[in-house]
Amino acid sequence: MERLGYPKTIDGNHAFIKACDEDLRKMIDQNHGLIKAHDEEMERIKQMADDMFTMEQESMADCFPHKRRKIDKLLLMSEIINLRHNKMMNEMALLEADERMSILAQEHQTEKDEFERRIKELERKVDDKRVVEVEIESPKEEIKVKPKVEAIEEEE
Repeated sequence: MERLGYPKTIDGNHAFIKACDEDLRKMIDQNHGLIKAHDEEMERIKQMADDMFTMEQESMADCFPHKRRKIDKLLLMSEIINLRHNKMMNEMALLEADERMSILAQEHQTEKDEFERRIKELERKVDDKRVVEVEIESPKEEIKVKPKVEAIEEEE
């Protein structure tokens, strides 16, 4: 266990679990940041493509008015394709993030269960030691009381 980086004390276990929770939250935040950055980049690329198509459309509309409808249709199809692509990429990113989070949560739960098992084992050992101490103390008290009782009986 020690080679896995587990702390040696019960207090260390709680700190370790808290650190794991914080790491998990940081990873979730990083994942959201990556998705946001991806979305922003895709929006920027889409905007550039739209601007290029618009410029091309305007130049072609001036030269070839009869192709205006065809260009509009192509622009619309291009936008639909871009939106579908963005949706697919976002869904894939979310699936990957969910999978990573599931793995991390499972690892976290396994570690937490192990720590709880160790804590219960240590508590059981402490309770066993207390029982032994009580068993030892009881005869000691009896030995201390016995001479006093004998002395009282002799006086009577």
